[in-house]
Amino acid sequence: MTHLQLLDNIGIDAICHRIEAGESQVEIQRGLGVSIAALNAFLQRPGNIECSARARSISAESWLDKGLQAIESSMSKSGDVDPHAARAFAQECARRASIRNPQYRERTSVDVTGTTINIRALLDLREQRLQTLDAQVIVEQLAIGNGDL
Repeated sequence: MTHLQLLDNIGIDAICHRIEAGESQVEIQRGLGVSIAALNAFLQRPGNIECSARARSISAESWLDKGLQAIESSMSKSGDVDPHAARAFAQECARRASIRNPQYRERTSVDVTGTTINIRALLDLREQRLQTLDAQVIVEQLAIGNGDL
């Protein structure tokens, strides 16, 4: 059974549930025993892409919760947690939350010489372009016979 067949058996709803819960793609891929390329190809399929985008948006709150848990554990005097590492982790979680859902971004536009540039729109376009390129690479790999993604 190929990795894509395994993902088909698991289904997009189960994978989206894991994304909503705040699992990263690496955590999901490792947990399922599939390649990251196969997981990305699966999530980029028509029909799946909308579900995974919705799940990423919903997961923003889970990422903030992960960061808060790290901060809370570093505040415990009995814990062996490095407060600097916990803060860095919390910042990374907040960054991921802002990528997954624009409502969690601190600033969305910058005024440059009287013209407002919508950074959120630029970032969204960049993300869409990267996803398109990833999908193209996967299709090309499948076309040259590397079908065991």
